[in-house]
Amino acid sequence: MTYPFYVLKDSIMEEALKSILRIVSAVLVPTCVMGAFAVLISIRNRKTEKMTDDNFTVQLPGMVAVIGAISTLMCAILIIGFTVSSGGKPSVYVYVVFYAVFALFIWGGLHLVLKTAFFRVRVNGDQLAVSDVLKRSYTFTFGEIISVKRQVKKNRVKSERLVIRISNGKKLIVESAEIGYKILAKRIQLEVDSELLTGF
Repeated sequence: MTYPFYVLKDSIMEEALKSILRIVSAVLVPTCVMGAFAVLISIRNRKTEKMTDDNFTVQLPGMVAVIGAISTLMCAILIIGFTVSSGGKPSVYVYVVFYAVFALFIWGGLHLVLKTAFFRVRVNGDQLAVSDVLKRSYTFTFGEIISVKRQVKKNRVKSERLVIRISNGKKLIVESAEIGYKILAKRIQLEVDSELLTGF
């Protein structure tokens, strides 16, 4: 029995796409996992600084990076296991959906690791210096703050966050789970005019 040319062409294209997805997962997944653990080690080795009311840093705790690295590793194991054990049996659509979903999970885990490594709000006297993963670093003073809104979430632990708007149009969000959050909230109440504060 002979198959029409378009059936053979589709089958060749499907096999080629599966092979490309296997190669990409074999290269990118280990690279992402190794990168996550390298950042995790640098976070672990970083010295913690002594915090005072005038000189402190707001940052995510290292445990967030551990959670991100573990989720990245688990997704990588699942992707490699699926790639090795599937043997080309599922359709190309199953491959694309599977890789797309787990790529999102890997990105989420890597984002947690990178945010823990790079997000900082350093307060030194009246000066605040902000650095983040994908944004350019910037500085401002408490006098440049035009509004601060304290939002309490309706979850079991009543977590909260500060949404800080600055005169240059930038917006900074600081979560209560971050180290130094309470010191920053206290400094804002002392330094910023009460008319600019909401929810305190």
